[in-house]
Amino acid sequence: MFRAILWATVIHVAISTEDLLPFVKPCKRQPEPAWTECLLDAIEYSYPHFMKGNERYGRPPMEPFHIDKLLIEQGTQVFGFTIENTNVTITGISHARVTSAKVEFEEETAKYNVAVPELNMVGNYFLSGKILTLYVNGSGDEVIKMNNVRADIAAKFKTYKAQSKRGVEHEYINVTELEMDLDFDSVEMQFDNLFNGNKLLENGANRFLSRNWREIFRFLGPAINRALRDTIFSLLNKAYKYMPFDLMFPHDFDPRNVTALN
Repeated sequence: MFRAILWATVIHVAISTEDLLPFVKPCKRQPEPAWTECLLDAIEYSYPHFMKGNERYGRPPMEPFHIDKLLIEQGTQVFGFTIENTNVTITGISHARVTSAKVEFEEETAKYNVAVPELNMVGNYFLSGKILTLYVNGSGDEVIKMNNVRADIAAKFKTYKAQSKRGVEHEYINVTELEMDLDFDSVEMQFDNLFNGNKLLENGANRFLSRNWREIFRFLGPAINRALRDTIFSLLNKAYKYMPFDLMFPHDFDPRNVTALN
């Protein structure tokens, strides 16, 4: 949600060999801090290429990010409402920055912390029910602005052997699990046509919803999170089919004998 929410365990890849995508920067498995510095540098370099997408490798553009439908239904005394979001577009992912990264080869895990200055979500909504003390209803256009977004991403992967298109055997990976946790500094919400277009009630309701965004995002946030996570999970495994793991992270050194960058 995220540099993005691409995500995450694939954006560090950039290798210039005939068996990989052309935007290149392999990272040798080496001691810290050289390893993390190399990884973050590769992410920074390759991220814009992944944002653009590539039909050949089954990757649509990630900016803007599209979600067909988000449906949230709650039935408690405080929150008894239904909100259906359709034709949703999220922008701002291209401005994400990976602040920390860690890949554990033996454990086959990867963790990333990502910061995004702002995510903007626009779409159509249908809303009916009770949110805190406010009874709301309406349908129309929606704009949700999420400020200073932070994403903690954790992935598990498995390695396997396969032949590249050139017939060379390489080690590849398959992402088996992907978890993502989003947090925000603040959220601003605007739902047009609440209360059948009564502007006085609509404006008051939007101010109320924005003031109480944390309570509302206890339910809306996880739905956005799941949509981003599931799409990224699929895109990662499509992309990794074209990215030999042993070329992304070469084995051609013994960490015990390396004391500095080559």
